[in-house]
Amino acid sequence: MLNIYLCDDEASQLENLSKTIEEVIEKNHYNMSVVLSTTSPFSVLNNIKISNSKINMYFLDVDLNTTMNGIELAHKIRTFDPRAFIVIVSAYEEYMPLTFSYMIEPLAYILKGNQLDISEQISHCLKLAKDRYETTINKKISTDYLTLHTKTRTIEIDPKDLYYITISSIPHTLEICSKRKLTQVRGSINDTIQKLPGNFVKISRETIINTNYIKEFDNKMRTLTLINESLFHVSVRKCKDIKRTCKTLN
Repeated sequence: MLNIYLCDDEASQLENLSKTIEEVIEKNHYNMSVVLSTTSPFSVLNNIKISNSKINMYFLDVDLNTTMNGIELAHKIRTFDPRAFIVIVSAYEEYMPLTFSYMIEPLAYILKGNQLDISEQISHCLKLAKDRYETTINKKISTDYLTLHTKTRTIEIDPKDLYYITISSIPHTLEICSKRKLTQVRGSINDTIQKLPGNFVKISRETIINTNYIKEFDNKMRTLTLINESLFHVSVRKCKDIKRTCKTLN
């Protein structure tokens, strides 16, 4: 189920938004539910921190009449719910550029005004979120994403894209090399290997590699090269494991 969170400082606007969303859900039999309707951005954050749902949908007003506005709230939501569907609902068009500078990636930016137009836009947003959510769920049937934490946000990586994970020179930090980029995240090698599928092996105390991407293994020199030309030393006691999994041995 896709959980929906609403935040607007005006109680009447909040009630109308909730009513419109619930009518669309009921009419189309969507597997969604409004789980929180609040005037407080801090209530939203407190609830999603303890939520078991990994993907949620949020309808946020910009001016929340408190120390945190809706753009800042959306930015913080991305930390806890990186794949969230975020819809900004505001009376102020001039706030729209902030969604780019804060890298919020909203599903839509709806301007308050004509209620019929708002209802149509909300209906479109719910349909789009439903389709994308179902696609994500179907993908996760065959793919378990690895969840990792940087200093500023939470990221999810498909293990199929990973080349290697190794200990960084920065304490309690790992270097993650994937097909897309090199990233530094918080964590330990021993904890991370437990979250990965069987094609990942530790070749030393410092490094985990994806055996699907081994290019060459030199048993005499105890060096392993991946297809992206990354070169690693293999510990003596790990050589047998690599021999069993390598397609080509020297």
